[in-house]
Amino acid sequence: MDSEDCLMKQKSKRTSGLAFQRWCKEWLEPKGWLIHNQTPAGRMIVIKGKKIFISQRNDLFGIFDLICKKENKKTLFIQATLHKSLKEKIKQIDEVGMKYFKDDDVQIWLKRETGVIDIFNPYGDNLGKIIRRKFFSSEGIEYEF
Repeated sequence: MDSEDCLMKQKSKRTSGLAFQRWCKEWLEPKGWLIHNQTPAGRMIVIKGKKIFISQRNDLFGIFDLICKKENKKTLFIQATLHKSLKEKIKQIDEVGMKYFKDDDVQIWLKRETGVIDIFNPYGDNLGKIIRRKFFSSEGIEYEF
C-alpha cells in the first residue's frame, strides 16, 4: 500500500468517525440534551512554499468527543468510536483518571459494523445498545436518556 492509499484510508476513517459523532449528537438532541461536539481543529501551514490545510485531533481532555448537559442529569461525557478495541478506550480514560469524573456519567459508544451501537461505562460494563435509533438497556441495568 503506497502513502496515497494510506492517506485515503485515514481520511475515510476520520470522515466515518466524524459522521458517527454527528449521529450521536443528532440522536441525543431530541431527547433534551444540549451537546458540544468536539470536532478537529484545522489550520493552514506552508511547506516548501505550498499552503497545506491540516487538521488535528481536538478531543476534550484528550479522550472525549461529546459533552452533554441535560436538566436534572449528570454531565455526560461520550467517547464515540468505530474502533474495535474497547480495552484500549477504557485504558485511555483510565490514564486521565476517573477520579475527575466521579460525579459525571462517562460512556463509550462503540459502533459495530452491523450498525448496532453498544454503550459501555468506563469499566467495560455494557449499559445497552442502540438498534435502529432505539435504545435497549442491558439486562439488570436501568438507564434512560
